[in-house]
This record gives sequence, structure tokens and C-alpha cells, in this order.
Amino acid sequence: MRRPSDRRAPARHAHPTNYGPDYAEAFAAIYPRLSREEGVALVPFLLEGVAGRIEMNLPDGIHPNAKGHGIVAAAVAPAVERLLRGRVARNRYDAAVGADPGPPAEGP
Repeated sequence: MRRPSDRRAPARHAHPTNYGPDYAEAFAAIYPRLSREEGVALVPFLLEGVAGRIEMNLPDGIHPNAKGHGIVAAAVAPAVERLLRGRVARNRYDAAVGADPGPPAEGP
């Protein structure tokens, strides 16, 4: 369940090309569209500096290892920080005007 106050920052992710160019283009277009529709920052490419670099991935060659995760975290940190600053500002405003924050989000 999603509350209206929930914010997200889409992080672009490349899709394997074996699905064909039409699918890859449609898949790639999702992230900028979500960013525009939601009015949030777009993380340009989640695995920038990690994808395709053996030393940054697990033996499967797909998933980041600890070193790779550090690079991913640094890439997403600015967007997460902006979201958190916005959340704190909204919470302060809601508290000041006595707004009802709504029901808690469901899930883990």
C-alpha cells in the first residue's frame, strides 16, 4: 500500500539486449517517465561504474559485490538525501498545521 506522502526516486537500470531493441527502448523509457510523473529525481544508471567490471561484481558477473555496493550507494545517496529532506520538511509542516499523516504504510 502506498500513501500519498510516499516518495520514490527511480533508478535507471539497463535491461539485457537479448529481448530485442524495441523491448530495451520501451524498458529504458519507463524511468524518465516515472521521474516526470512523480516529480522526483532520477538516478541516471543504478550500476554506473559497476556494470561490466569484474572487480565490482560477484562471480555471477551480474550482481555487485561489497565494493560494487559502495559505488551504488554513492550513486543513489544524493537522490535519497533529497527525498529525506523533503520528508522532514513535510512532516514539520504537517505537525505545524495538525495534518493527519494517514494510515501507516503496510509491508515489512
